[in-house]
Amino acid sequence: MCHKPKSMIALVSIFLPIEILLFELKIFDS
Repeated sequence: MCHKPKSMIALVSIFLPIEILLFELKIFDS
């Protein structure tokens, strides 16, 4: 993992917006 910081950052930048989107959808749904 230590030798692949870029892929880690890429994963975070991909999954974080998705998590936020799902979170917002839950709020607006209820």
